[in-house]
Amino acid sequence: MSAQVHDAPDATRSPTAVGPLAAAGLGAAAAVLSLLPWLVTGMRLPLQNLWAVQTAPGDMPVSLLPLSQYDLVQVLGLLALGPAAAGLVLRVLRHVPRVEVRPRAVLGAVQGVLVVHAVVAVQSLGVVAGGLTHRTASQAYLAVMMAVVVTGVLLGLAALALLAARARAALVLGTGVVALLVGRWVYALAAPVGLPGQDHLYGLAAWCGLWLPPALVGAAVGWAGVRTVGRVGAAAVVVLALWVVPPVVTAVEFVAGYRVAMRYPAELAAAGTQVLQAALGDPVRIGAQLVVVAAAAGVVAAGMAIVAHRARGIRTAP
Repeated sequence: MSAQVHDAPDATRSPTAVGPLAAAGLGAAAAVLSLLPWLVTGMRLPLQNLWAVQTAPGDMPVSLLPLSQYDLVQVLGLLALGPAAAGLVLRVLRHVPRVEVRPRAVLGAVQGVLVVHAVVAVQSLGVVAGGLTHRTASQAYLAVMMAVVVTGVLLGLAALALLAARARAALVLGTGVVALLVGRWVYALAAPVGLPGQDHLYGLAAWCGLWLPPALVGAAVGWAGVRTVGRVGAAAVVVLALWVVPPVVTAVEFVAGYRVAMRYPAELAAAGTQVLQAALGDPVRIGAQLVVVAAAAGVVAAGMAIVAHRARGIRTAP
């Protein structure tokens, strides 16, 4: 009899708590893993137009971020997607039986992320600053790189907070941040992998970059539903961002890489505007992505309805 009592589950056992310290470890680990597409390349700083000494690509210094005007979106993704993953993990843990996510866990995750990001930012910006020529253009370039790093950190923290929040509208908004950056991150992860058939890997990564963002947005909208004003507004915001942000990024990257026209600001602005208008008015891209958003939302909403119906049936069964 005593053995049976000893083997019986302890119904009064306290739940496993996820406090600030554990969440800080989660945030730090997620921030490091988010750098994986860059870490596996060897982390040699990309060639810089304003570098003081002519240097071969393999001789560039090691940098924890690929700071360059040609890799702006990649830098944002490397900084933002890890914190977003940490926020999603905290959200999922709230629904795990016998796991208690403490109120200050999100703050702990933020602190863990910031520790990693501080190291990454200081090291990377220090490497760039130490190698640039002493010119006004170099100072302006460094300021732009600093702004990109700060933007990536803020995007990551916003995504973490949104995805960890209880409100479903917040999940939709956080997924929107992830969707806008995940495509380039996936492609960057595939790029340095030296495996047979790597061209197919590039093709798969490019395919994911095009269709994964609208699929993620649609899945989030389908899961959250559109029964409240907040959820409808969040869905409208992320769909609008899915249409507007990629063309804006394309135009910015075009302008940043158009070195020939750097001395002619008017010509540069006109060229960037043309690229932006062409990308915004692409009916094939817009229509196809809206179809993917609607299809993913419909599939997820239908799946949730089936699960809810079965759960009600189980509860009402004699």
